[in-house]
Amino acid sequence: MAKGNGNTRGPQLNGIRAIDAKFDDDALSSFNGDVASYVASMQKFDKAPTLISENEFERMLQSGDFYSIQRDIVGDNSRDLSEQLKRGDYRLGDGNFGRAIYFADNAEYGNKLFRGRNDRITTQALISKKARIGVYEELREEYRSEHWMRGSNGLKHSFELTDSFGTWAMAKGYDAVRVRDSLGIVLVYNRGKLIMRK
Repeated sequence: MAKGNGNTRGPQLNGIRAIDAKFDDDALSSFNGDVASYVASMQKFDKAPTLISENEFERMLQSGDFYSIQRDIVGDNSRDLSEQLKRGDYRLGDGNFGRAIYFADNAEYGNKLFRGRNDRITTQALISKKARIGVYEELREEYRSEHWMRGSNGLKHSFELTDSFGTWAMAKGYDAVRVRDSLGIVLVYNRGKLIMRK
């Protein structure tokens, strides 16, 4: 994944104002107070991936219109978690870059972390190059600025919407964010933008 698609910047608080206007504390309670998952639901990012045949997947992979990303899962329930990503409830993980579904754009990341693990399941996905994909290093200062301005930016729920980078990025409408200064980490927010093998 070389670059974002150019849609990585916008006016201050772009997108967040619409989410702030729709934010409902009662609705949040149905997500057990998980603001990130609530925002994902408001943005309709919690849809299931598109599942296609092996032949269709390979054809799309070769088309040049999609980025290929992969997710490595380890543990006794790695197979179940891999299936859950495809067909189960929407779940965000926690990591160094906030709430997201963590992927990588190359095998090096998983090979370094999980070399020698027999319980490793690698799931490959495609995401369109037309998706709104930001670059973490280009968005970090904008996020920090809005985070520190919370409470004085006119948003009723600014503390919740800027509490973590992932929540903020989802409220801004990013389908995914690539972390350049890493082993190819890709933070996926919009699961419905993913295309995976059946």
